[in-house]
Parts: sequence; structure tokens; C-alpha cells
Amino acid sequence: AGLCNRLFTPKDTSGIGDGATVTAGTDKFYVNTVTNPNSISLAAAITTQASGTDVVLADYGAVTVNSPTEIIARVAFSALTTTAMNSFALDADGIAAVQVAGTTKIGYRTSPDIDNSAATGDNYLNIKGPAETGTTNDPQLDVTYTPAPPTGGIPFIGY
Repeated sequence: AGLCNRLFTPKDTSGIGDGATVTAGTDKFYVNTVTNPNSISLAAAITTQASGTDVVLADYGAVTVNSPTEIIARVAFSALTTTAMNSFALDADGIAAVQVAGTTKIGYRTSPDIDNSAATGDNYLNIKGPAETGTTNDPQLDVTYTPAPPTGGIPFIGY
């Protein structure tokens, strides 16, 4: 039986600001190594852990196990570039899930985990995680958005 790992990568997106409209997003993380005897794929979904900064054991099981809403196109492990930053474009569901006034909680899982099928070997993806802060290889979420329109103030009426 193979191992099943889940990767939680929460990102503080509160700086975008309440009322903003997100139009695109790309999640990125630095891949150290990949071990892939099964030719499996990497998939992503929004996670539901309670904290935006810490993951606890209970979070592992608090995911939609079978067929969650995926937020990127699946990527074959063999297509990942090691010792480099890898980028994953968010689809419409991923864009809609960006929390403009909070934490966007993105999680990565292997295709056998999401599809509820057995892996026949151990598949490993080793990345530089959020605990390795202060490096140029920190996980990132690049977002394109339109800020909320300003409120209040005195309207200008010209002649």
C-alpha cells in the first residue's frame, strides 16, 4: 500500500481588501524533489483547517475526501520541475475561493487520494514550505484583482 500525503498551503490574502474583485490567480511553490513510481498527478482544492497559520492532525481528515472541487488543472508528477518554483493557474473555482479579506487555504493532494484509488507505491513531493519564511522560494499566491471602489468622501461635480 502506498502512502497518502496532503499538503496545506494557506496564504494570507487579507491585504487584497474587502470588496475587491479577483480576476486571476497563480499558486506557486518551490519543488525540491519528486519521487514518482506510479505516474500520478498533483491536484489542488480549497481546505478547511481552522487556522490560517497552523495545521493540526485533525485537519488531515477534515477535507472533502472523494471528488472535491478541484481548483487547478491536474499536473503529472513527471511534469513538475525540481529545484525550481512551479506555477499553477487557478481555475474559476480557485479564483472564486480567494479570500480577499482573510486567508486563502489551498491544499494539494495526489490523484489517487482525490479519486479514492489505491496507490501502488510511495509517491513523494518535497517542497519548500511556509515554515521556510524569509527565502526567495516561499510559497506564493499571485493574484490579479480590481480594488473595491472608494466609499465616502465628497462627490465632485464639474461644469
